[in-house]
Amino acid sequence: MRGLALAMCRSSSTVRTTPQNILVPASGIATNEGLKSPRQFGADLGAALDRLLGHPTRVARLIGAVTGDEVRAGLTEAARYGAVVHASGPLDHPEHPGADLRSPLLVRLGAQDDRVYAREWPGPVAFLVVTDSTSRSLAVFRRTVSRHGALFAAVRSTDPLVLAAVETAALDAGVHLTENLADDVPADPASAVADLPGADARFVTAQFRVVRSRWHAPALNPAGAPVTGSGEPVGA
Repeated sequence: MRGLALAMCRSSSTVRTTPQNILVPASGIATNEGLKSPRQFGADLGAALDRLLGHPTRVARLIGAVTGDEVRAGLTEAARYGAVVHASGPLDHPEHPGADLRSPLLVRLGAQDDRVYAREWPGPVAFLVVTDSTSRSLAVFRRTVSRHGALFAAVRSTDPLVLAAVETAALDAGVHLTENLADDVPADPASAVADLPGADARFVTAQFRVVRSRWHAPALNPAGAPVTGSGEPVGA
């Protein structure tokens, strides 16, 4: 939750640098605290956002100032389409009292509301999209990214078959993927494409594409024994 909240706060005004669509199955998510329904998931995420933005110094490091009416209008418009899970409100900057800083907006939608979440929303707007199942989430992910593009995608699952299916979908759609990374969702949105001249596969060339999938993987110490590390395999 903290990693996702952190990623949602890294808004740079008009640029879509934060997660926009968060796909959660209606049946809920199994956790070490029991099954979490989409409503509980949204409440926990909202609480994580509030904790993260509870200190002015942290706000100044995370949130970019709103500089255009397009973002302000988008925050107002997006809140009309569904249940507001976390409202967007003004935040104080310790050094620039006149800066217009807004906390992330999180709105709960259904999978059928693709006319809303399939478009790009500038600024700190995010949607908690409740789907019939993980399979439906995967179909929504593949369709929206293939048709509209994305800078990055992230998945969290304990099922290796789900992880494999999402990686295949990401490679087919042409988007960088992080798998089961906590505080790196991604930690810096630009890090998903740091080595490439553009964002997803569409911005490189029509003749070839390079996208990456990142996940934690065991590394070997000099003696050959496994130690905790991280892997960054490349899919092309």
